[in-house]
Amino acid sequence: MLPHLFIRADSTRQIGAGHLMRCLALAQHWRDQGGKATFLSFCESASLRKRIESEAFFFHPIQAPYPHLNDLQTVQTIFSSYVSPWMVIDGYHFDATYQSACRALGYKTLIIDDTAHQPCCDADVLLNQNIHAHTLNYTCPPGTVFLLGLRYALLRSEFLKFTPKTTTQSPPHILVTLGGSDPGNVTGIVIQALKNCQTMDFHARIVVGPVNPHLNQLKEAVSNAPNLELCTDVSHLSEHIAWADVAISASGTTTWELLVMGVPTLSVIVADNQFELAQTLSQLGAIHLLGLSSEITPLKIEQSLLNLLHNPSQQAHMRQMGKFLIDGLGAQRVVQMLTTFENRIKQPMIRHAEPTDALLLYRWANDPIARSNSFHKDPTTWPNHLKWYAARLSSPDTRIWILERETRPLGLIRYDRITPDTASISFQIDHPYRGQGMGSLLLQLTAPKACQELQVSTIEGTTFATNEPSARAFLKAGFKMSRETVENNIPCRIFTWFQTIANP
Repeated sequence: MLPHLFIRADSTRQIGAGHLMRCLALAQHWRDQGGKATFLSFCESASLRKRIESEAFFFHPIQAPYPHLNDLQTVQTIFSSYVSPWMVIDGYHFDATYQSACRALGYKTLIIDDTAHQPCCDADVLLNQNIHAHTLNYTCPPGTVFLLGLRYALLRSEFLKFTPKTTTQSPPHILVTLGGSDPGNVTGIVIQALKNCQTMDFHARIVVGPVNPHLNQLKEAVSNAPNLELCTDVSHLSEHIAWADVAISASGTTTWELLVMGVPTLSVIVADNQFELAQTLSQLGAIHLLGLSSEITPLKIEQSLLNLLHNPSQQAHMRQMGKFLIDGLGAQRVVQMLTTFENRIKQPMIRHAEPTDALLLYRWANDPIARSNSFHKDPTTWPNHLKWYAARLSSPDTRIWILERETRPLGLIRYDRITPDTASISFQIDHPYRGQGMGSLLLQLTAPKACQELQVSTIEGTTFATNEPSARAFLKAGFKMSRETVENNIPCRIFTWFQTIANP
């Protein structure tokens, strides 16, 4: 039986609803595995609390949130009657002092973070679900397990029930969702832009969060526009996303929900912690970034919306990005780590590459050392990489494995069948783990599997004659240096491994 899961997260007009909603996703999947969860929260939204309680989770209100000392006292009182629960802490105001005090109670802690703004995160497990998480420097106690990137994005189970969109209907459906509070009233600017689109036939749903202070003003703004529908007290945003053909959204957690459901999005940065996320997604073409909320205008929104609606190829690319960036299974992966934490396997292991590994492999492909050891020196572009990766994943002649240790990717290896009996190798170890024997381990773990899955008996790896680390990895893994050759005017060595395939 799973231990109890406590979730400490707040929601106010300043904080927004995102922290609680992603924790709700985690609680849902914890419950699916037979566990129970309690939310400890200072929550200004009665509808948000009702949403959590409607799923049969306990909700214990925090009357005086941290840094008030009553916060920690309340937590300690509640914890005293439970045996070895997990505690999830999600909020920028919970500093290292708070984290350490909770951990000192003797219970395991999961810290959910986005920015690495604290000098130290005192956690058993640290989760950062953002696309740029690998670029941040965290200081944590020894033994902390890191769950970084979109593989661990926390999406509620409701988003897995819908099939991602593939086309745009006519007239198009436009969804507007600017967060739970929208203190800057970006929604009002978007409504004005939609009212200015006189030449376009469309229907728009404007979702207004539970603590939006501009509700009366927004109702007035849409009162004389029959194609604009104001939606309040929305409990299941997934239904509105499934309805939509395109969206205008804040660059927060809703971005992942729109991506996984294949909805092309115009994105607005409404908080400082959204900047890196939005910039990265914009560079990849996954969203169209309108800019900071303080900089957008009705005209800019109108022009960008019309351009997107009249550009089917851009819409198709955005939908494809959802497939290659996020699969919606992050909460399950986090729950699996928490439930196996005490007995987790600490040795490196392999797994097959997945579509959502596209960005990881893209970063590795453009590593300077990797390029220097490649016959093709120029960095690859994201569109070319995506086209190549999609072809490789779908090819019956290719296998790609990722080497991981406690969820951290260490390296990759690719096998391509080049003749009926032979496969070629390309492998790479991420720079922090080079010189630790990971290359030879990766070869040892995958060579027999590649022979079996590709039905070949011979595997060949080519290295530059000057690449001694790769040569040592091949030899240590049981390969033999079979011959020397010259490729593209570069002296090379060929390493070979044989396996006999038993007749069925």
